[in-house]
Order: sequence, then structure tokens, then C-alpha cells
Amino acid sequence: MQIDPKRAIPRDEQEKTSKIFVGGVSQEATETDFREYFMQFGRVLDATLMMDKDTGRPRGFGFVTFDSEGAVENALNHPNLEIMGKAVGLFLLMTLLIFCKVLDSNTLI
Repeated sequence: MQIDPKRAIPRDEQEKTSKIFVGGVSQEATETDFREYFMQFGRVLDATLMMDKDTGRPRGFGFVTFDSEGAVENALNHPNLEIMGKAVGLFLLMTLLIFCKVLDSNTLI
């Protein structure tokens, strides 16, 4: 089993950071492609492209943590987001978590 360590963000810095969910990422993209694409919007603290543990290929989504809300706004306001020629969608992580919680609480059994 391989462990992929990530930089821990101290609690006092967490409020200063902004994390987004990125969906629709090409399976041809590498984590380097992913990180470098988002660097145009501001300083990237972390960029994680989620990988399939069996195939080692990207699962089509990932997360980016910027050092400022301004960088997030820059990314969210960009009209045509494409990585390796494929359009991607962005969501603020907090918005996505709230949406998922609402869906979960409205699920009928």
C-alpha cells in the first residue's frame, strides 16, 4: 500500500484558504497539469487530482486549495475553464458540502 502525504494546513491558516471542487477533468490530465492550470488564478497551496486506486488513472475530479478568496473568485469568474481541451466545472467546497447534506436529509427510504 502506498501513502500519498499531503501538506497539512494549520487551523489558523484554514480560514485564510479557499478550497474548490473541480469536476469533469480529462483522464489524460496529470496532477502537474492540474496544479499548473490553476496557478494562473493565484497561489495554489494544494492541488489533488483524485486517482483510481486500481488503474492509477484520474477519476475525473479533484480539489484545489488557494491561499486567498481572491484566487477562488478569479477561477470562478473565468468564462471558459478547460484543462487539456476539456471543459471543467468548479464549485466552492463549502457550497458542495451543504448541497450534499441537503440531498442526504431529503432522501426517502
